[in-house]
Amino acid sequence: MPDMPTPNGIDSTFLYPASEGLPERDPDTSYLCVVDKWGNAFSATPSDAMWRSPVVPGLGLIPSPRGSQSRPDPNHPSGMGPGRRPRLTPNPAIALRDDGTVVPFGAPGGDAQVQSMLQVFLNIFHFGMDVQAGIDAPRVTSHSFPSSFAPFGHYPAVLSVEGRVEERICRELESRGHRLDIYPDYTRNTAAVEMIVAQPSPGFIRAGADPRQPAYAIVR
Repeated sequence: MPDMPTPNGIDSTFLYPASEGLPERDPDTSYLCVVDKWGNAFSATPSDAMWRSPVVPGLGLIPSPRGSQSRPDPNHPSGMGPGRRPRLTPNPAIALRDDGTVVPFGAPGGDAQVQSMLQVFLNIFHFGMDVQAGIDAPRVTSHSFPSSFAPFGHYPAVLSVEGRVEERICRELESRGHRLDIYPDYTRNTAAVEMIVAQPSPGFIRAGADPRQPAYAIVR
């Protein structure tokens, strides 16, 4: 970890590329989920960043730049090669519960996406929070694994923590060997999770939008 002049010794610009930062910096990933009156569910994370992609001469086609998230090393699990499965950060999801409840959810946010999606899902379905409360709750993001973005750096034991996490919890995390990077109270760097919970009985549709970026839950 570079020795950077920050209060906690960690520079967050090394953890996320500029394009994964706040929305005013650049056009970036978005997320949308919908449940219609018939119960059909839709979940999508558009993120091809076409303003940076070349146009193929003579064809007018714009290729997705997402191949950049796969390693150039063909021996790596995410390495490029014929028949390989590319590594992608967009992870739109739809969860189905045994009672027929349908839950489309997802987020923009690079490698924080699935981490924050899981935290929100557990907040609601394990800890019993309301949808919006589960989204609003403070979150953490690990950087112990290689980043999906070149140069694919990793920061063992570094854990980014939103400032609203209680001090006693932060101290407990440090006692277990984590190096804490303290984020603002609400930051898009922990992703911006949106969710709909459609329950067939009693027929309720609940939704929440993340205040970490401009987002809305709309009923029509």
